[in-house]
This record gives sequence, C-alpha cells and structure tokens, in this order.
Amino acid sequence: MLLNQTLAKQFLFSHPLHEIFQLYYLRMIEDLSPSSSTFLEAQEQLIHTKRFVPFFASQDTTGGWFTKGKDEVWTPMHRSTPWTLINLGYFYFNGVKIPQISRAVDYIFSTQIHPEERVFRSDHPVWGHFMQCENAMLLRSLLIMGFDSRSDVKDACLTHLTHINGQEGLCHYKKGPQSSDRFQLPCAWGLVKDLLFFNEWPINWRDNLYKTTVQAIQHFLLAHDLAHADFPRLKRLTSAKWFEFAYFRSYYADLFETVEALIQSGITSHERLELAMMVLANMCQEEISWSCGITPSWRLNFEKKGVLSPWLTIKALHIEKYLK
Repeated sequence: MLLNQTLAKQFLFSHPLHEIFQLYYLRMIEDLSPSSSTFLEAQEQLIHTKRFVPFFASQDTTGGWFTKGKDEVWTPMHRSTPWTLINLGYFYFNGVKIPQISRAVDYIFSTQIHPEERVFRSDHPVWGHFMQCENAMLLRSLLIMGFDSRSDVKDACLTHLTHINGQEGLCHYKKGPQSSDRFQLPCAWGLVKDLLFFNEWPINWRDNLYKTTVQAIQHFLLAHDLAHADFPRLKRLTSAKWFEFAYFRSYYADLFETVEALIQSGITSHERLELAMMVLANMCQEEISWSCGITPSWRLNFEKKGVLSPWLTIKALHIEKYLK
C-alpha cells in the first residue's frame, strides 16, 4: 500500500482546490465515461469556476495562448499553446466538448506541425526538429481529451511511433554538446513519456509495431534500478540528476510517473517495480501524500513547493487501483 486510502480521500476532497481533481477522479478512479451526463455536468461546472473562466477568456481569437505576442512551439516553457494543451490534459477534460480546447487543437495543427516530418516543430539548436518527449506529452494530452477520432491526430501519433521505432524503441540524444552526461545515450525520462503516451492509444491502433516498441521501452526501464535512476550516462552523477523533468521536477513526481507508466502498460509484478513502490510508500507523509518539489510555472498551476501534493495523492490512488 502506498498510502492510507481512507485518509487520502479525506485529504483530497477537503482540499481547497478539490474541484479541479474531480474529472480525473471520475474517469480514472470511478471509471466514469467522459461522455456520460454526470461527467459532462461536472466538467461544465469546472470550466465556469473562477480559475478557468479568465483562463479561457485569455485565449487569442486564433486559438492560441500567447506570451508577449509570441507563441513558438516549445517556448516559452509551460506557457506556449502546446504546453498549455499538455497542462489541460492533466485535468482529464473531455476536450472535444469544450470549444476553446478544440480551437487550440485546430491552431497547433494549422501552424505548428512540421509539414514534412509530421511532428510538432522545433528549431532547437541542439536537439533539432523532433523534441520527442514534448511531442509525446502533447499527443498524450490530445488522446486523453478525446481527439483520437481526428485524422491529423492519428497521423501524428503513428508518425511518432515510426520515429522511435527507428531507434528500436529508445529515445536518444542524437545531438548535443560533448559535455552532456547523456550525449548519444538513451533518455529514460523520454521513454517514460513515450510509454505514458502509448498507454493512451485506442486498442484498434495497437499493431505489432506498437507492441514491439512498448516491449523495448519496458525492457530498457526495468533493466535499471528505478528508484536510484541508474540509467546510462557518460559521467557518473548522482541519481538526483535524472529526477528533474516531471510535472513538479521532483524525485517523487518522476518516480510516480515511471511506476504509473509501467503498471498501465501491463507490468504489475517485477522486483525493480516493487522496490520503487517501497521507496514511495516509505516516503509518504501523514499516510496521505508527498511534498511538491517546486512551484510549477504552468498557466493553470495548482501546486506549491513544499506543500503536500493532492496531484501525487490521486496518482497513488490510481496506481493502487491498477494493482488491484
């Protein structure tokens, strides 16, 4: 057990921002269909709260969310339109039913996808056109929010699979400064994001190429100590170096995402997974949650550094449901 479920639910539903976790809870804990009347009523109430009304009102008429008049694909970090759609995916909206979200999806596919490579563009001087982890995060959010019926979304998903299958299911840093501790090596964090993305794929998309790729990712992750992140590096750095990239850029958030990705993909019993779960259980505070690592810079932020995280609580409840 990661936490005390009774106390955890009391903490979750007494939290001042409990309403923003309601859709996640209905879908992932109670298995409620995002098309059901109960879910849609809860969603309608949420988007009319004081947190979301000004957010949706700030959207440009083109469908984007801009910062100082600019909106590049992956910059500014956590603030551009693609990052904002990733942020919205954390709430588990039925985005098809929300015009502002549908408009944003139209916007990114009309302006921000590479015309030849069919991935969301990047002009990053180091990593080039294909920002694999961000691409996977964005596409995952679109699938969570119900856009899998769009042909452009499906095309982008299949293209992403083709890209990483060419790397035998592994995300590599193909370019980069020679001093990088992960230069030309598989990126474990990118693989976690890929696996979370693939876990959202509709069943009828899951062909042999999909299965081979998922198995390769599972094999790579489980070949290493998840709790200590002993993934390949050119330098031997402390394990904390790897734990920088998840929602809260913290050890717990990254380890939770790794465990969740593996369990959702069908790995429910493995020694390394059990050790990671033991570490999380031992570090649980007050039997209900874990501290947030930073105060995130998302447009729709709901966490604060050093404060017990309701987001990690609901993640733990979700994981325990899978294990049952």
